[in-house]
Amino acid sequence: MQTFYTFYCVDDPAHQALRETHLEAHLAHVEAHLDAYVLAGPLKAPNTDAVIGSLFILRGESLSAAQVVMDADPYMAGPLYASVTVTPMTGAAGSAVGGAAWKALLE
Repeated sequence: MQTFYTFYCVDDPAHQALRETHLEAHLAHVEAHLDAYVLAGPLKAPNTDAVIGSLFILRGESLSAAQVVMDADPYMAGPLYASVTVTPMTGAAGSAVGGAAWKALLE
């Protein structure tokens, strides 16, 4: 099964304006590295449209390879995020892994 790398990023409310300031460069970075991204997008507060962070799920040869892609993102360069939690995950099911990937382990 394939390993993915999740980057769960929580905005620092004191630096929320940086999200808009760096948006164009951030989107250009994401577009230039689309092959690395399984999923990416803003996190929103429940029942509102207020953006409170970002979630990125990347594929890569290693955590360090995924980190190189993320470190080049303009959103990562400044103090936009109060915290970033990086966690490897195993892709066991879903369209990104071709369905029920765990079944290959049972055969």
